[in-house]
Amino acid sequence: YRFGDGAGLSARPRFLGPENDNTDRAASPLNFVSAASPPFVISYGTEDFPHLKIQAEDMAAALSAAGVDVEKIVFDGRDHFGASLAGGEADGPWVGRAVGWMAAH
Repeated sequence: YRFGDGAGLSARPRFLGPENDNTDRAASPLNFVSAASPPFVISYGTEDFPHLKIQAEDMAAALSAAGVDVEKIVFDGRDHFGASLAGGEADGPWVGRAVGWMAAH
């Protein structure tokens, strides 16, 4: 949700292009949260990369502060890849909650 200073990344992602061209800000959804933002589902694992957990919490907090409906799903005991795999588990912890959230919106 955030690139550049404070993102917690060990290297600049290549898709952002050359350094110092201001793409970090433009590519960071956290910089564009407003009351007009759409509802969000944010998920991550308790064993996920530390910077991703922080960014997910920051994004959820910014959305909530802007009055946007945000559903946070935290997968206990799952790392980044396990949390991603949960999205494909028909009886797993993500599908039912996400479907219910979509039906409510």
